[in-house]
Amino acid sequence: ELKLAFRLKDKEPQGSSKSCRPALQQAFAWLPLRSYGFRFIIQADWVVPSSREAITETDAFNQALRDAVPTAFADAAATMASAARPTAVAASREALVLEAMSPCETSSQDVEDFRSVLVQLYSMIPLPGEASEFFAPTPVSILQELQRVPLVLARAGESAQQAPGGEEGGDGKTGDAASTRLVMVRAPEAVRNGMLPSVPMQWSDKMLSLIEPLLNAAGRHVEIGIFPPGLAEAMGIPPIDGKIALDCLAHFARQVDGCLSDRQLETLHLLLLIVASEATPALLARLARLPVVPMDDGRLVAVEGETVYNVGADFQGVVPGARTLNARFAAMMHQKVTGLLHRLGVERADGPHFFKQMLVPFLTGSKQPPLEELVQCTRAARQFLQSLDKTQRKPLEAHLRRGMWVATLGQAPGETQIVFCSPERRLHLQQLPLPLKSAYPHEWLCASEVYAKHQPKGQIPSTKAKGEDESIKWKDFWVALGAWPAFCAEQRGADWTSEELQSLLDCVTSQGIALGQSLLELLAPHGAFYSSFLVQNAESAELPPASKPPPSHIATLLGETAWLPTRAGKLVRIGDSWLPPASKP
Repeated sequence: ELKLAFRLKDKEPQGSSKSCRPALQQAFAWLPLRSYGFRFIIQADWVVPSSREAITETDAFNQALRDAVPTAFADAAATMASAARPTAVAASREALVLEAMSPCETSSQDVEDFRSVLVQLYSMIPLPGEASEFFAPTPVSILQELQRVPLVLARAGESAQQAPGGEEGGDGKTGDAASTRLVMVRAPEAVRNGMLPSVPMQWSDKMLSLIEPLLNAAGRHVEIGIFPPGLAEAMGIPPIDGKIALDCLAHFARQVDGCLSDRQLETLHLLLLIVASEATPALLARLARLPVVPMDDGRLVAVEGETVYNVGADFQGVVPGARTLNARFAAMMHQKVTGLLHRLGVERADGPHFFKQMLVPFLTGSKQPPLEELVQCTRAARQFLQSLDKTQRKPLEAHLRRGMWVATLGQAPGETQIVFCSPERRLHLQQLPLPLKSAYPHEWLCASEVYAKHQPKGQIPSTKAKGEDESIKWKDFWVALGAWPAFCAEQRGADWTSEELQSLLDCVTSQGIALGQSLLELLAPHGAFYSSFLVQNAESAELPPASKPPPSHIATLLGETAWLPTRAGKLVRIGDSWLPPASKP
């Protein structure tokens, strides 16, 4: 006959969640033999040698008795827990629904006494490696048997009072039922009270109020904090880790219907943050199949099979047809969640996929876009292109050089018009001076100042220095896409010519010195840019290596046309003029 005996104190100190483990006890064959590392007494008719120094390990009867110890321990633990359990504590998860319908009164002291009994019981459960020799495998077998026993005191949660992920009470706290109602659960039904250390503290503090209902729906309950960590690990009771969070996400996705509340978004974010803290390939593969990515249209989608963009709060709804992340969710995202979603396949708005698939079709499509959206998309394209080096940038710029919608200056002051600019319908950086503008017979498109003045939502207005820097970036952007600082130059064979320059010179020669002054004002800031267009292309002209390239047609137009205004009030050729000496300070 096998018997186990446990030494229990009358009571642990009130509020204690830990207990010093009791002393090691001996195995008995009616009289003491020796200790094998257990903290409870084992009595049986062991076969022993005449010296009684140890149990005979090779005896089949002894081995059968030893193999019965784990079941006997689990039965004894179940009996001890059941006998001490007050009526306020549900006997199991299955009993929760029935007992919730039958109110009971139990003093808080009864619950404290029960906690004390459990603390002592936990302290006597052997851990792997603690038993020696003949009983070395017994602790593992005991832990396996205890898996079937409701031995973990846990919070009953709020499954009966609140829908998972729903709204809080008016005070922002969980209901009283969650803090007073307790339940006994098996180890596979429990989780440790706490999360991974890598989860930021401000989110850890919200754990119970946000995700406990989902834990309960997933068949898990939060242990109240008296279970020893080493024993919890040995029995497979996990912290709230990535695997647990995935189980909760599966229930969250099934139960959410309609537009997500702020609290539901917080819950979703916390669960993704937990997954992000230990994102293994297996977890990521499973997560990609779950509809847990909140869209701006209110849906939850799985990344697998969807192209979703994280465009930020100021870019929501700008590009028609773009499937974008919920703006409220994007605003609260921790950098670990941002990284997790990117690893899953959520595309950033500053990436090449968004540029090619969303921005380029929007900026170059057949339909004229609204002004605000056009400016925002063009700004996004500029910022992305200017973040690349020259070799990466050039092939991407080609998508826009062929033609794109541009907000240009209108005819009236302050007016903006949207025009499709292309190599056939050219864009300029500088406006024509007013006298020249009135006389010039052709269209002269110039990028609107709205680009440099535009501020994304929520951005602090630029200082003067930042505004000037922004203006330079826009000029560089337009030039890279084929805009001209002043007149457009065309290459014909080895030569450079310009129909726009010819028209400007015709205006000046026909209307006098006032227009000459306007043309000088237009050209003067851009001499360095146009210097390379004043000679023919040596390679195209197939000149001998030491030969000097001949002047281009543009140089001829500028040199042989009398367009340069003088102090005498006449227009002369450049070769017929001279510059006055600089005045001394």
